Amino acid sequence: MVQYRTTTGAPYENTVEEILTQVLLHGAYHRGQIALLVRQLDGQPAVTDFIAWVRS
Repeated sequence: MVQYRTTTGAPYENTVEEILTQVLLHGAYHRGQIALLVRQLDGQPAVTDFIAWVRS
């Protein structure tokens, strides 16, 4: 278990696995938000899938 405090001082405790999962998934969430905004502006969002990067 990792004990830590947020920027507001709230104490939390999570496993390393939970923290790493959060780090990995949080970036995907924001990439989705950006892609949505680009589409709303009639643009074509960049390909951000890991598997597409590995293939190139």
